Amino acid sequence: MVKRQVRGSIICTASSASILGGLGPVGYTASKHGLVGLVRAAASELGKHGIRVNCVSPYFVATPLVMPGMLAVGIEDSSAAEALASSAGNLKGIALKANHVAEAALFLASDESVFVSGHNLVVDGGFTVVDNSIATLMQNAYKTVM
Repeated sequence: MVKRQVRGSIICTASSASILGGLGPVGYTASKHGLVGLVRAAASELGKHGIRVNCVSPYFVATPLVMPGMLAVGIEDSSAAEALASSAGNLKGIALKANHVAEAALFLASDESVFVSGHNLVVDGGFTVVDNSIATLMQNAYKTVM
């Protein structure tokens, strides 16, 4: 793109594990954090050439790649996996689908985001910004007492 003087957009896919630790194995989490750093560094270097660099970080999506791992914990179909993810998520009433992630990427590729670069667009329904651990602890304590 630089050599040919082509302005444009580079979009990478990270994960909500790029925001929080503990959402996956150490290697996976480290690679996603590293990808966000790479996106920011590339945005810094390529901006002078009119090239935008961003990434999309989805929460759990029940894709064919994910479902074998779900089988290992006894979840056999994508709707059950989505229900589990939705129960842990913050935004209720909707399950994250691949098309939601694709729409976020399309936004970053479009002229609608012409001045967005170095951004990690987290598509997680608020999962990474809401800490429900205290509420969970209180619910468990209440169950124990009762």
